[in-house]
Amino acid sequence: MLAIIKQPGEPAKRIEIDNTLEAFQKAVGGYIETVSIFTDVTLICNEEGRLTGLPYNMDFAGIRFVGPVLVVGRSEDDFRSLTDEEFTAIMRRIFKQMSLSKTYRDARGWLYRVMPGLGGNTYKGRYQQPGKSSWRCMRQLPWRDNQVESETDLEMYAAAHKWKEVTGV
Repeated sequence: MLAIIKQPGEPAKRIEIDNTLEAFQKAVGGYIETVSIFTDVTLICNEEGRLTGLPYNMDFAGIRFVGPVLVVGRSEDDFRSLTDEEFTAIMRRIFKQMSLSKTYRDARGWLYRVMPGLGGNTYKGRYQQPGKSSWRCMRQLPWRDNQVESETDLEMYAAAHKWKEVTGV
């Protein structure tokens, strides 16, 4: 399921995680504690994080969180995947991260990232050759009507081709 994880000292990022207690405990490094941050969104943290001396992570709604935090959707008494809209809103409002795009580099030095198309809500993976200023559409990936799906397409394609994620580009 789609979730967000924030490690201490690192930006929040999108992950796919199994909807199991064991997966949540592994993600936060111990027993879980939940904090409702919206009606249908929950933050999961390590219940004993302060007692075990986990490092500071973030403040939210007057609460100081330590150790890794995970953000998932909630439907009545069950956890669920975040919707695309929830994911985007949380990244922008809580984690203050406007850009969701990852950038990848292949063995030739070409860069790849998701960019919006003309006219609004269309997204596609694009590439840039070294020494060029323009970005071209990747024929291998479909146009998507939301950024999250397009990011997932590119992430899977990059993993299959063993591209490296790069930062600061």
